[in-house]
Amino acid sequence: MARSGRVGLPEVGHLSYFGSLSLRVYLLYTDILEGSFLFLNYSSYHKHMDTEAKQKLIRDLLNTEVLGVVATAGADRVPQAALVGFTATDDLNLVFGTSNQTRKYQNLQTNPKVSFVIGTSAEARVTVQYLGTARELAGEELTQYQNVHLAKHPRAKRVVLAPEERMFLVSPTWIRYSDYKGDPKVIFELTDF
Repeated sequence: MARSGRVGLPEVGHLSYFGSLSLRVYLLYTDILEGSFLFLNYSSYHKHMDTEAKQKLIRDLLNTEVLGVVATAGADRVPQAALVGFTATDDLNLVFGTSNQTRKYQNLQTNPKVSFVIGTSAEARVTVQYLGTARELAGEELTQYQNVHLAKHPRAKRVVLAPEERMFLVSPTWIRYSDYKGDPKVIFELTDF
């Protein structure tokens, strides 16, 4: 596979929808690891929408979706992505769990930076890209967020309460909301948290 000028980025021809999703996660994590971000200049950014209205749009999508793709990278800087159930809090933090036997858990032990892609429906055409810092929950805080997570995912009780399951709270550092179904398109970023 040919490489583009960007370090480690494969040159891609035609991609299926899920192939482009994987590439988007790969690009996002490549940017995290390199410490740089490529922002496209969209004329449809909604600069006149107040922060509260933007947060409401994001919160509405996060509360509607039950699954998202989380990407992590360990000390070896190799990205790893997985589909996980998640729950959003009112202040746009994300809660998710994983077994202490997974690669994502091992990655989070050395690198707390994560990336999520939420809203992968080709029909809905609304997505959130989310960068943040994860921390493992323990004690009373663990119990509190397990209950929050189980309120959204009641069928996951056996998994959430399993001895090997670990819960994480992710605080956002950057969120991009994109709604491609309207005209004009609604695209904006939040960085003040």
